[in-house]
Amino acid sequence: MSTMKTQTLRFPSGGPPVELLDLLEAVRSLPESYRESLMPAVAEAIEQAKYRNNALALATDALKQLRLDLQVTQFDLDLTRIEREAARSA
Repeated sequence: MSTMKTQTLRFPSGGPPVELLDLLEAVRSLPESYRESLMPAVAEAIEQAKYRNNALALATDALKQLRLDLQVTQFDLDLTRIEREAARSA
């Protein structure tokens, strides 16, 4: 557990915070005994950052979809009002 593969640190949208990368590099430069005790905590922090990053991406996508749905609903409502007014005047 003393070495951590860099492939596990890849983030799909932008990467981990710079502070976590700095911490990882600092822990990697420590002697083996300290590194072994600190690396699990660093790995956990990185995993939690990944989780938050994914949750934020999901929330952003959901908000984009909600905005689109609202625009479609508003368009449909406006068109229905126009059709109703046209039917009333006919």
